[in-house]
Amino acid sequence: MVKPPLRTKSIGFIVSVEEFAQLETAAQASGQTLGEWCRETILRGAVHDPALAEIIGVRLLLVNVLGPLAAGEKVTPERFSQLLDQISEAKHQVAAQLQQRAGSRTSITVRIETDASKRPGNPIISITQPGAAGVTKQLDANGNAIKTGQATTGLPTVTGTRDANGNAVLNFTQDTKNPLEPAALTPGIRANLDVTVAQSASWVEAGGMLSGTPSFELNVGSTNIPLQTEPSGGSFGLGLFLPLGIENFTPLPPPPPTPPSCGTDKEKPCQQ
Repeated sequence: MVKPPLRTKSIGFIVSVEEFAQLETAAQASGQTLGEWCRETILRGAVHDPALAEIIGVRLLLVNVLGPLAAGEKVTPERFSQLLDQISEAKHQVAAQLQQRAGSRTSITVRIETDASKRPGNPIISITQPGAAGVTKQLDANGNAIKTGQATTGLPTVTGTRDANGNAVLNFTQDTKNPLEPAALTPGIRANLDVTVAQSASWVEAGGMLSGTPSFELNVGSTNIPLQTEPSGGSFGLGLFLPLGIENFTPLPPPPPTPPSCGTDKEKPCQQ
């Protein structure tokens, strides 16, 4: 059983009679004592990004209003007012869940032929590892997993073609939802990235859109290309709502030399 943290510090502040009554009413509505409610409210505001809660609030409102309207239903003023009250509380809970520590990884591996004369049209030889997601772990403050899940939809995919110069062009897409969060409310980790590899395999260019979080990287042969670094602090959840444009050009090292062919005389070893 995990023990709650030992609290040895106190904080005091002065309010008016009217403000005290408002705080007491809010605490009673949440089923907490006044002290418990004040502590939770203050800590929530200090730890979680308020901008994220407001963005989630707008998303919740759109989902709950536009959905019925699109189905031909009518949203009454009373229902709209009720939604605002519910969303005012729910947005903070969802924001708090989004900003809890978590760890996971998605990946896809593809093998291509850069030389258009050897493989015209689609440069993809094989997808050696289809799009996959590792186990998503929700972590506590000590880094221990307290909840796990695994995404099975929206995993990375890739298609291939060639540009007018015969260079290989790969399009990577994904929209992978966090399996530990409400799918209808939480944006997925998204990508729509075009990767062009020169016929000579001397350079690679990447451009397109990636979610603002998490980190993204591209590996071409032995060359690792960081496309985006996960931001520090409490902005991970906010980054899911803010896609970023990516433009990257990276020269590639020359391929290793072709090993010498061996002679036909079995008594003479191959000379390196």
